Amino acid sequence: MGSNPTETLKPTGPDHQEESATKPRPAILYKYMGGKFGIEVFTKARIKYTQPDELNDPFECKPHLPGPVDPETSERIKIERNINGIFRQAVQQAANRGNRKERRRKNRRASIRKMEKNLNDIFDRRMANLAEERRSYIRKEFATYRNEIAMLCLTQSRANLLMWSHYADQHAGFVIGVDTAHPCVSRRRSETDDYNYFQPVTYSETRPSFYVSQLTSREPVILTKSKEWCYEEEWRVVSPLELLTKDPTNGKYFHYLPIDAIREVYMGARISPKLRERIIRELLKRQDQHAIRLFQMNENEHRYALDETEVLYPDMKLKDEGGVKGWGVGWL
Repeated sequence: MGSNPTETLKPTGPDHQEESATKPRPAILYKYMGGKFGIEVFTKARIKYTQPDELNDPFECKPHLPGPVDPETSERIKIERNINGIFRQAVQQAANRGNRKERRRKNRRASIRKMEKNLNDIFDRRMANLAEERRSYIRKEFATYRNEIAMLCLTQSRANLLMWSHYADQHAGFVIGVDTAHPCVSRRRSETDDYNYFQPVTYSETRPSFYVSQLTSREPVILTKSKEWCYEEEWRVVSPLELLTKDPTNGKYFHYLPIDAIREVYMGARISPKLRERIIRELLKRQDQHAIRLFQMNENEHRYALDETEVLYPDMKLKDEGGVKGWGVGWL
């Protein structure tokens, strides 16, 4: 399978219409977090990358493969190999070997047409068999590829009601704003590197569709999703597993995320006092190193929307309520 990263694959088909992938990278992108792995961005300075088969879309990294070569290339192969000419010559030689001149004259043209049709049928059957062989091979290649990468998925929106429900524990989690220029998350090694930098997802009515002969990059396969998901406004950082760290206790993959890569934190409208306290405690520990803006999300009284209120650090403090285990958050 071709994988030249210097070329870009353009999906084919009149129904494949997608949003442009050439848009400027936002200065901040957002990651919705649940409590389980989310708090580790503060306590362990790491962020989780997800493998394609773990994502909630079963169509991830699964293109449509109509065949090994497109019709134009297939016809060119016939011409280059001069298949029709070779068979025409063979038919003429066979007809000329007949004993009766009249029979040769009457049957020559019909024989040539019949043999040319047979040739084309044989060629088409062979191409069909090859198509299925190649499709099967490419599917296996993509299955292997899916097992060799993981993605950091972020979004341009920090106040999407559906994403708060789906990815942040039904509004009980939080969202972090990541500095997209930070070298820890934007780690592209060269202009031809397909990995380790922010790329926007495009949304389409149809899967990426291409003939095997046209496959020059996996990028459109990784970065195309159904238009049903367009509300997510997603950006991705794709990384080979060998550049990530696997946690032996849970089998998940992580990458180092220093505190100065986080610019903002938004606490959910249903966040528990315990998690809110823990987040604030972690942020206060690091305030001398890096200033992170903190916000509380609340339900809007009139619209189906969220309001954000900034929590100012002078307005909060840690208090000791009777020993080390009694840490709490005091609001002045």
